[in-house]
Amino acid sequence: MRLGVEAALVRGELVVGDVEVDAGRVVGVGRLPAGRSGVAVPGFVDVQVNGYGGVDFLSAVYGAFPWIILLALILALVMLMRAFRSVVLALVAVALDVLSVGVAYGLLVVVFRFGAGDSMPGAMQTAWWSATLKYLQDPSQLDSILSDLENTAKTVYK
Repeated sequence: MRLGVEAALVRGELVVGDVEVDAGRVVGVGRLPAGRSGVAVPGFVDVQVNGYGGVDFLSAVYGAFPWIILLALILALVMLMRAFRSVVLALVAVALDVLSVGVAYGLLVVVFRFGAGDSMPGAMQTAWWSATLKYLQDPSQLDSILSDLENTAKTVYK
């Protein structure tokens, strides 16, 4: 089992990298995976402080992720070709699916990573967050919530 750690104490020597554990003993040291940190000591490894023991699991899952997406797209293409009886329509539909997911992900990155919401005026930010909370409490009031947001936007962006 690989343990992703920042450093390991192996035979009295501090080495950087993740460690291989076999039968509870540290048997080797490798490279540190990105974003993992912690300290392991030789001998029986029972507790790991600030480390992570699921490196093999994560590499297996994330390593297969692009193939899973590709398989889903191929299956969608085959089903759409059967439904539409047209290769061109199916290809366009799959391409637009990929495009829409990419745009949605890009907008999430812009809003949450780069803080695009911070460029709104204070009154609009307050209205936005109160509208979000109102919608989460009662989604059936969406029309009135959106009209309130629109009225606030008209007032703020004169």
